[in-house]
Amino acid sequence: VGVGTVVADNPSLTVRGTTKYRTPLRIVIDPALRTPLEATILNDEAPTLLVHAQGADTTQHTNQNLFATAQKNKVLELEPLFRHLVTKYDVTNLIVEGGATLFTHIFKQKLANELWIFVAPHESNCAPTTNMNALVGTLSTTLLDEQPCGIDTVKRFAVKH
Repeated sequence: VGVGTVVADNPSLTVRGTTKYRTPLRIVIDPALRTPLEATILNDEAPTLLVHAQGADTTQHTNQNLFATAQKNKVLELEPLFRHLVTKYDVTNLIVEGGATLFTHIFKQKLANELWIFVAPHESNCAPTTNMNALVGTLSTTLLDEQPCGIDTVKRFAVKH
């Protein structure tokens, strides 16, 4: 998740309502380390990794698990993070629960191989700040599957690079 989501929504990003077979690693993409020290995502319910830009001030986050990566044009280079997740944490699947900014960076850096879109049966009353359909429209995808998921529909796409 991106730091904007952490600041705006204060999510916990923990497994709830089902049997927990393992505890996922929560990852916050936070270039300048703006995650508040009292943020729920920093609790002890699951491990959390804060990913920041090289050279960011880490003095306030000395008790957190940190990973530094380079920036290019003020955008974090995410491939080193993905390699780190594989080698250190044996990660084979990564779920990105982000907004348009994080998704844009992942797609532009060609780091996604699947895209799952959950479609609600009705439109939201909220004013959209970013058009996710426009972002998805810029990608080359192939529909792999479409299934009901509760009252929603989930569409699974392969992303071509």
